[in-house]
Amino acid sequence: DAEGARRDLESTRRKHASELAEAQRTHEEAINAAARRLDQAKAAHAKAVSDLESLLGQQETLADKYRLEARRTAERSTALVSEIRAENERLTARSAEAAARLSALEARSSYAEATEKDLAAANAQLQHKLKAAESRAAE
Repeated sequence: DAEGARRDLESTRRKHASELAEAQRTHEEAINAAARRLDQAKAAHAKAVSDLESLLGQQETLADKYRLEARRTAERSTALVSEIRAENERLTARSAEAAARLSALEARSSYAEATEKDLAAANAQLQHKLKAAESRAAE
């Protein structure tokens, strides 16, 4: 009978339509879930990129500070080396002056000792002559 076949056909069409609607809903849910995961992955990626850029910026800032401190230390070291060299030159000059003075004083001391010996010898001769003269005068 045609009416029964049409009802079966209509029932089958409704069943297929219901299955199709269910499949579309399941497919849309899967698409929505995938879209949410994609959004979460994009957000996580953006945060990771932002964190990495922040860390790179901090690293660059620290590197700049270290380079600046190293340059300042090198400059201070260079200045200190120059100061020490200048002080060394001054001390070397003072040492040379002191050595020259000491040498001059030693020469004067030697001259004074020689003069003292000469004077002592001359004094002894004069004492001897004086005693001889006194002896002759007493005779």
